[in-house]
Amino acid sequence: MRRIYFILILFNFINFPQSIKAQLWLDVGGGVDGEINGSYIDSISNLLYVVGNFHSAGGVPANQIAVWDSLHWMSFGDNSEFKNPGVISSVIKYNGEIIVAGFFDSIGNKPIQNIARWDGNEWQLLGANFDYSVYALEIYNGSLYAGGSFFRIGSDTIPHIAKWDGNRWTRVGDGLDNSVLSFCVYKSKLICGGVFSSSGIESIPRIASWNDTAFSHLGAGFKDPVFRVRVLLDTLYAMGDFHSWSANPSNYISKWDGVSWQEMPYPTGGQNSILDACIFNNHFYVVGYFTNPPDLAILNGNQYDSLGNIVGFATSYTIYKNELYVLGSYISISNNLYGSIAKLNSMNIGIQELNKSLTNFCIYPNPTTLRGMKIKISDPTLILDHSLVSLFSMDCRLVLKGEIENENMISWQQIYVVPGLYFLQIISREQMFYSIIQIKND
Repeated sequence: MRRIYFILILFNFINFPQSIKAQLWLDVGGGVDGEINGSYIDSISNLLYVVGNFHSAGGVPANQIAVWDSLHWMSFGDNSEFKNPGVISSVIKYNGEIIVAGFFDSIGNKPIQNIARWDGNEWQLLGANFDYSVYALEIYNGSLYAGGSFFRIGSDTIPHIAKWDGNRWTRVGDGLDNSVLSFCVYKSKLICGGVFSSSGIESIPRIASWNDTAFSHLGAGFKDPVFRVRVLLDTLYAMGDFHSWSANPSNYISKWDGVSWQEMPYPTGGQNSILDACIFNNHFYVVGYFTNPPDLAILNGNQYDSLGNIVGFATSYTIYKNELYVLGSYISISNNLYGSIAKLNSMNIGIQELNKSLTNFCIYPNPTTLRGMKIKISDPTLILDHSLVSLFSMDCRLVLKGEIENENMISWQQIYVVPGLYFLQIISREQMFYSIIQIKND
């Protein structure tokens, strides 16, 4: 009788997923008490670094830089305060050291301006002081690149883009005539997005390609600023507050086909700018200043659906441990309180795929206990060891996390939950798989 009851519940849920109402975004350890401007995932330590203008993270003192391990917030370094105004815009790891950049004229009592490195014991000047803000950092062909609104580094004139070779900062070609806001590496070239329109005598409107020798334009470029450049699934995207013009039909977001920029669907209303985009679990997300739909959006065919109203603003996405995070400077999303960082309750996005994913794996025995839970997989290549496993309640609240170990066993953070029906979610290779299980007492 119990087995028949379980099957009936499963059938009803699969056929009526729209009846599930749940919070779309989840808290990230209490978030931070200010704005987040940038992030970096260290592939060696598997830690997420966030930087901005804040002084605590999850209640832990953290001056403008903090570290998240998916469970806890930690401060970084000696927790010295970046001052006047004390904003960090970008963070990266280069030659084993954490590098931060932004707009500051001192760290603690040290006169370090706008860029610094952590040597393992204290913050140090990286070569020389920049005269104004640094917005972006990137590693290309073994060298560190910095982009921003600066014009001089130490006594050298180096306009808006600079290269660190391990010993000193040098000019990059003829430089650029205005600010660089974003970098990415695409097909062995460094892509720059920003406010600039030329390099020397060459016209390069708002987006440029650098091949370690010279700058080149990418198609017709854009007539308004490009805030972000990103490579998503081997395709180059540009985002900003640009509008269509005779040489380029794109508004706010565009993708490069190797020859020209291609128009894409875009949200409308408000200030009409897109600040970032991301592809996660085969869905396309954007974030920016727009009202139709508001603030956060997911592409559904040729139109966007809302993922929530923000009090404040969100500026970027990042994928950390196979979970999607949205960062910025906001208090709440859809009336739920967050501290400038939240992660997607992906159960809501993937729920329509539940029926299909049930064929990929099953849990046995079922009913089961957390200690005795095993996975049978129809295609072993779909799911890897150390894949993230999450247990959700029937109203889609996250209850428990774990990971897959050898022999398809699950290692949990704890070994007890209230007996009942749950969703089991596995995230592997940025794909999601679901099943419904019944947990019983040991």
